[in-house]
Amino acid sequence: LFILHHVLNFSWYRNLFRGHYSVSRILKTISALLLIPVMLALPVSGIMMSRHIFPGLGSSLSLVRIVHLFASYWGFVLMSLHIGLHWRMAVGMAGNLCGRKKMGSTAGEKEKKGMKRILALSMAMLAVLLFTGCAGGNDADSHMEGTQQMESSASETLGVDSDDTESAQNEPETDGADRAVLLYQGQASIRIVTAEGRVIYVDPYAGDDYELSADLILVTHPHYDHNMVDKVQNRNPGCEIITQDEAIQNGEHQIFDLGYVTVEAVEAGYNSLHDVSNCVGYILTFSDGKSVYVTGDTSTTEQMPLLAEKNIDYAFFCCDGIYNMGLEEAAECAELVGAKHNIPYHVTAKEGVVFDRELAEQFEAPDRLIVEAGEEIVIE
Repeated sequence: LFILHHVLNFSWYRNLFRGHYSVSRILKTISALLLIPVMLALPVSGIMMSRHIFPGLGSSLSLVRIVHLFASYWGFVLMSLHIGLHWRMAVGMAGNLCGRKKMGSTAGEKEKKGMKRILALSMAMLAVLLFTGCAGGNDADSHMEGTQQMESSASETLGVDSDDTESAQNEPETDGADRAVLLYQGQASIRIVTAEGRVIYVDPYAGDDYELSADLILVTHPHYDHNMVDKVQNRNPGCEIITQDEAIQNGEHQIFDLGYVTVEAVEAGYNSLHDVSNCVGYILTFSDGKSVYVTGDTSTTEQMPLLAEKNIDYAFFCCDGIYNMGLEEAAECAELVGAKHNIPYHVTAKEGVVFDRELAEQFEAPDRLIVEAGEEIVIE
């Protein structure tokens, strides 16, 4: 359609340096000239992000993602502006669609005007949709919405239900196990029951297994798909919530020794949608010395090469390739960190999809371990 539009309006290029430039013509010309590179950047960056035609881009995909998002947002704005500046032309075209034949009655003329108004209103609504980004079902807006609400809820700690029967039903089944058990719920949501029977939730959002009473809730950053702490209704007395606000104090990443687990906050972010000052990853070290690293939403961080010294047992790497690093960059990060088991998570940015096996299998890291949503593993 973009190419067809320019072919049909090729005379615009021929007349670009002819005639007088009024204020209206200047605005129309500027909006059109700005729209051309933006519309070209969208398919080019989209093809590059697919990694089929340009498989060797590697970490430079981060820049391509920024260009793609920038072009998407400004494309909506410029398209709505372009339609608005050519409004009379659009209404005239709507009139042509209604037909030029004579209608010999007042009723016929009213019908014609009504049709024109409906078509014009439809185009106006399209312009509004383009401006707001709703026309494309933009996932970035979905990714950001609800942040403020969840930030406030993350700082609250609810009391445990006083009903002894309900509390008993929410006790984790440890059956004498001396190792932690991890349940991956999809997206970035994880539940861990330690050897002591303590329950830890990380980035609550996906899944439905939140019935066990929590002792610790960890949040990597305030986006809603990492911060639905209200899903954890059952909480033991003294349940702690650690978010990025507690994890970063005066620019320093904190360490929390809770006895049954030591939680070390580490760097995360390093891309246009995730600021390193407002995002963290976590390394959890249990009482038996075993450790789990969750990156949170991030691209490659400056700290990752240093994490190899920690001999991490299990590492979860986000790799959606839209809001964060992609599969290739995540695999490179896995080599930097050098964990014994490297697990892809947050593998897709599709709304409502919390895991994609096909994408996870494209995570070509050493010592790869694929954990399906709803699957449990023993931390050993």
